[in-house]
Amino acid sequence: MNIRTQFPFWILFLVLILQRIAVLFVFNSEYTDNDQTLAWLMAQDYSHEIFYQPFIYGQDYNYMIEAFLAVPLLWCKVPVEIALPIISNLLAILPFVSFAFWYKRKDNISAAIFFLAIPLLLPISYALITSIPRGFINGLALFAFWPWIGNIARLHMRNILYGIVLVASYVINP
Repeated sequence: MNIRTQFPFWILFLVLILQRIAVLFVFNSEYTDNDQTLAWLMAQDYSHEIFYQPFIYGQDYNYMIEAFLAVPLLWCKVPVEIALPIISNLLAILPFVSFAFWYKRKDNISAAIFFLAIPLLLPISYALITSIPRGFINGLALFAFWPWIGNIARLHMRNILYGIVLVASYVINP
C-alpha cells in the first residue's frame, strides 16, 4: 500500500483525535454532574489502592472500569477531572480505531476509512455523551478485540474468545 492510498486514512485518524481533544477541552473541562464526581472519587481511591465492591457509592449499575484505567494517569499527576474523560474518549473510539487498523492491515483501505469516519459522522451528541465517564462505553470498548480474534487460527479458541467478548460486554454494560 503506497502513501497516496494511506493519506486519507491518516487524515481521518488525525481529525478523529483532534475532535476528541476538542471535546475534552471544550466540553469535559466545563461541565460535570454527580456521576462524574463519583467517578473522580473512585479513581482517586483506586490510585491509593482502596478497592470496594464492584458497585459503590450508590451506583448499582457501574463497574467503574474508566476509573480503574485512569489510575496510571493519576499516578503521573494528571488531574482526575482530565484523566477520566481522556480514558472515556479513548474507550469510545477504540472499537472504531481497532476495526480501522485491522482493515488497514488487511489492505482494505476503503473499509478502514469507513470505520474511522463513523464516529465523525455521528451526531456531535455521540461525542459528548461518550466522553463523559458514566460507564456505558465500557462494554462497547471490548468490541475492539473482535476483529483481531478473527485472526486466531484455532476455531475452538476463536469461538471461545468471541463468546468471552460478548458475555463480558453484556455483563459490564447490560
